Amino acid sequence: MTEEIARKGTDELRSALAALPMNEREAYWHANVYRHETRQLTVRAAIMGALLGGVMSTANVYAGLKTGWTFGATITAGIMAFAIFKALERVLPGGEFTDLENNAMQSVSSAAGFMASAGLATSIPALVLMGRPLLPPVQLAIWLVGVSLIGVMVAVPLKRQMINMEQLPFPSGIAAAETIKGLHSEGEQAMKKARVLTWSAIIGALVAYFRDGNAAFVGKFLPQAKALAISIPSSLSIFPGVRGIPAEKLTLGLDMNLLLYAAGALVGARTGISLLLGSLINWFFIAPWLIEHAIEVNHKVIKGGFGSVAGWSAWPASGLLLAAALTATALQWRAFASAFSQVAALFQGKGAEVDERSKAIEVPMSWVAIGMAVAIVFAVWLQWLFFAIPIYLGLLAVVMAMVLSLVVARATGETDIAPPVGKLSQIANAALTQGNPVLNLMTANVTVGATIHAADCLTDLKSGYLLGARPRQQFIAQLIGVGAGSLFAVPAFLMLVPNDKVLGEKFAAPGAFTSKATAEAMANGLGAIPPTALRLMAFTIVLSIVLTLIETYFPKARRFVPSPVGLGLGMIQPFGSALAICAGALIAWGVGRFRPVLNERYTVAAASGLIAGESIMAVIVAGLMLYFNL
Repeated sequence: MTEEIARKGTDELRSALAALPMNEREAYWHANVYRHETRQLTVRAAIMGALLGGVMSTANVYAGLKTGWTFGATITAGIMAFAIFKALERVLPGGEFTDLENNAMQSVSSAAGFMASAGLATSIPALVLMGRPLLPPVQLAIWLVGVSLIGVMVAVPLKRQMINMEQLPFPSGIAAAETIKGLHSEGEQAMKKARVLTWSAIIGALVAYFRDGNAAFVGKFLPQAKALAISIPSSLSIFPGVRGIPAEKLTLGLDMNLLLYAAGALVGARTGISLLLGSLINWFFIAPWLIEHAIEVNHKVIKGGFGSVAGWSAWPASGLLLAAALTATALQWRAFASAFSQVAALFQGKGAEVDERSKAIEVPMSWVAIGMAVAIVFAVWLQWLFFAIPIYLGLLAVVMAMVLSLVVARATGETDIAPPVGKLSQIANAALTQGNPVLNLMTANVTVGATIHAADCLTDLKSGYLLGARPRQQFIAQLIGVGAGSLFAVPAFLMLVPNDKVLGEKFAAPGAFTSKATAEAMANGLGAIPPTALRLMAFTIVLSIVLTLIETYFPKARRFVPSPVGLGLGMIQPFGSALAICAGALIAWGVGRFRPVLNERYTVAAASGLIAGESIMAVIVAGLMLYFNL
């Protein structure tokens, strides 16, 4: 294939493919897009992808515990790798760093970066909140790998149908492909983007160091140099108390974590404002009422502070998140129908005839069959071994994970929005996990981890498809990434969460609080919910359904109504954190409104750098604090 064809815009390529009959698309792709002569999955790409993906998985552990969100590593890792290779191209062996090599590297880093989403931001810290002992590090890493492998294996047979044949857009995959094209063709502009990411990462790291570690390290190693013990406060007190309750008991401050501002820039103005609204309602109205009336949760009177109040507000917040998930999933019934019909077609051997050239570059179905069998047995065995989950229930969780992976993959391919099926899994297993919230929690962990990796794998394959990459090598890259991510993410989690005291104090961990609340409700019934919280939860469920229906059927009104997910997460965020996220979202919106070119070029790079820099430094500081017993 000529370089001229390689530089075709993705819009032009997609239009050309969409205009062809479905059975001619593979032949056209092989003749006009596939680039067999270009280096792809090299040793240096695999190593760089594993390292950068490991860094991003660490960042996602920290971000997930702080905000409840994890962020895609693909574009960030692509920019970082481009900058590193450009800076070292004269000394690194292997010649020019090609765009397909960058794509292969992204496949590794993306799979690694999402390892935090396989349970480390939700189910695993929820176990800690329940007072359950954590798995030893090696077993925890094995658990994450076992969960993630299901999603990767499910994605492979779907690739040909969803990407080759149907040409589903997978918008994030298109964005990643466009980013790679831009990096390898824009020259100086690409280096400016890389420099922005690098400097923002340095700023984030410096702020985290002086906020979390400098004073402690100076006190230990340079006790006489008190002038060097410079410290940045974690929060600024800018609000008075409410109804005589001190501001610190209501988390009323301005958080100084730059990661929160960067997260706001990425999630957008509507979500940021919704999150602030939910937090405002919780801390200015609900929390004072709880304290004044001495409401109890878990047999303890609520006296203020994030952990105490969140134990109650997690219930109405879960109502918002749960109803939004179920309503959104029900409204995507077509994705369910299409997914089930696709499963039937696979079992019946139906579908377009495979182009002979595809057999040489696609993942062989023999690999899929063996890999799927191994992944299923492995996942069921791990559930039984680590959490005493009965074999039949473990197998049901795996089957549900496979089916819902199809649904999530199709929804992601069509809209770039993955239905939040974790709560759906917890409800589906409710009757079988009566009286045991751990079973409910960890079977849902299997579903969530698998669906996230299935969607990520297909998004990644879409990017490679548009660039002319070899699918088989991308599949191998994904497997490398899953292993690498677990090696980084698990130590990071264990350093950040040495005990349950940091959850609800240092980390809001909204995903953990809502997962715990849902698991207890599903396993123990409505009796597990405080009566006062139950009444508000009934209201938030109705509100969430109404808001979800409005944003689905009245899209023009969408920007004028709050996001139910944002409201729910806001109710289990410290007010200072919600304020910071909203501020970041509004700053990014303002830049986009008045300086659109600047926003398009640099906002994602700057925000990603801040998240990566602060997260990595926070993990390093936490590790050193544990080592030196500070």
